[in-house]
Amino acid sequence: MQIKKAYEEVPVCDTAFVDGAATQVKTGAGVVHWITATNSNAASQQFELNDATSAHGGDIMIFDVPLGGNIHCVFNPAIPFATGIRIGVCHANINVLVGYA
Repeated sequence: MQIKKAYEEVPVCDTAFVDGAATQVKTGAGVVHWITATNSNAASQQFELNDATSAHGGDIMIFDVPLGGNIHCVFNPAIPFATGIRIGVCHANINVLVGYA
């Protein structure tokens, strides 16, 4: 029996940093493997994963990030996108790091 090492299970992906504003991560089809977000606001904030190339259309998931907190989500299997990967930031002062391919 062959034993796989942990690092062989982690997919190779690109990363994109979203600094407090809606951002197009990728145009065209792709997948999101993981996402990390931090919120420096004094209140809970939201951001969206959109299957789109503009505006806040095609919501896939909406995340709540606690006040002054952070979240980290790993998707296995990865979340597929057909049109494009876009982060819709609902308020400023929230930072998102996305692992995608």
